[in-house]
Amino acid sequence: MSISWAMMLQERDPTRAERELLDTIERGGRTPAGRTAVQLHLSQLLPSNRPGSRLKIASRLFAPLEISHNLQVFLLSNGDIFVLGRDMPENQVDNIVHRVRSLFDNDPLTFDDFDDGIDPFVTWYAYEVDFSELEMVVRNLLEAAEILRKQRLGTPAPPEPLSPSDLDQLRDKVLALNIRPMLRRQPCIRLRPRQSAEIMFEEITVGITEVRDSIAPGKDIFADRWLFQDFSRTLDAALLAVLPQAPVLARPAAISLNLNLESIDSREFRGLLNVLKPGQKVIAEVQVIDIFTNLAAYQSTRDLLRHNGHGILIDGLSPAMLGAMDMSLLDPDFVKILWAADLAAPQHPRKGEGLVDLVSGLGAERVILSRCESEQAMSWGLANGMTAFQGRYMDAILGTVTMQQCPSSSQCILRDCIIRRTSVMGRRRSECPNMPWLDQVQVLSAPSRRRTQ
Repeated sequence: MSISWAMMLQERDPTRAERELLDTIERGGRTPAGRTAVQLHLSQLLPSNRPGSRLKIASRLFAPLEISHNLQVFLLSNGDIFVLGRDMPENQVDNIVHRVRSLFDNDPLTFDDFDDGIDPFVTWYAYEVDFSELEMVVRNLLEAAEILRKQRLGTPAPPEPLSPSDLDQLRDKVLALNIRPMLRRQPCIRLRPRQSAEIMFEEITVGITEVRDSIAPGKDIFADRWLFQDFSRTLDAALLAVLPQAPVLARPAAISLNLNLESIDSREFRGLLNVLKPGQKVIAEVQVIDIFTNLAAYQSTRDLLRHNGHGILIDGLSPAMLGAMDMSLLDPDFVKILWAADLAAPQHPRKGEGLVDLVSGLGAERVILSRCESEQAMSWGLANGMTAFQGRYMDAILGTVTMQQCPSSSQCILRDCIIRRTSVMGRRRSECPNMPWLDQVQVLSAPSRRRTQ
């Protein structure tokens, strides 16, 4: 079968590879001696790091072994790659796995130290020992692919826009909802001299998609900005009411909360301030559009927060917006610039010295680059005078350092540690074998990057 024809069949039936893989494994299970399967967990890469073209390149790296050693290679619909064979040349396969790892070497998945012997990038299965586990893994992958296929074939009605008549009902549902498992946190990390860094603050948010799916399935709560803002004020109140019960609140020197301006002047917000430790700060993150809607409210809120030892952050800026706004009038404590990959393009208008001057003029200590999902984002920020970063790449670095130092790290893998650390309350956090250590690391050194030989 030609590659192009196989790709056409795969596009028509996205579960084809999974079904062929399961059939091949089950047939091989009848004569398991000498058979091996290798799974590359490319579905666990960050979405921005696994474009389809690169996944196809990765799968074709095994082509020489398909011919010379009769191996079979399957690229699944989720991006995972399986390699099957009898009397597999393990050293040659391992060398190709190393080459595939190099294709994605900017992704956190590729530089877990895996001192516990579990490599999250690749799993080897010996049919004679691991057949039951291998079959279960592939059956689960097929089931997940079938669900996605049915979703794609279906033509569900588009979600209905939120209407004013929905608001009262949704407010009641939010106040009755247990949002504790939906709380997430993400550190903002500032780099310091000598390859060290520290957590500036932990941003705590509510998973808005989880809330929507729980109380308003089939509704587009984002369709009308003003209705959503009204709804989000209720969500602010629910967050502020439950947050004092969160054990993670006791650890960071500062937390940040993305709030409406009106929510900052509320009984719930004052209640949160009353439970903070002496010297602990709250940084209120506000959106640019909210500021322009009511500049006077922003200025009075900023001054009140500062008077009480707290701070304010303007979120959602692009480099162009940063240059177009009068920061001397707004005078925030921090601003967040949203990273996008095209910022690093050679032809980008902010590629030159202009942004460096803007950052320097505002004060580099006040500028944070957010949505950092790769080393490229961090390198771009450093080249433009920034030293504070937030995003999943930083989550991975912090998770790596946490595991390096944690006495119970042998019971975990990096991916689980990152997920548990992002949780504020609930089951996922409680699954950690050493929960206090999730909050232990506040100052960190650059993690080592282990390479296979």
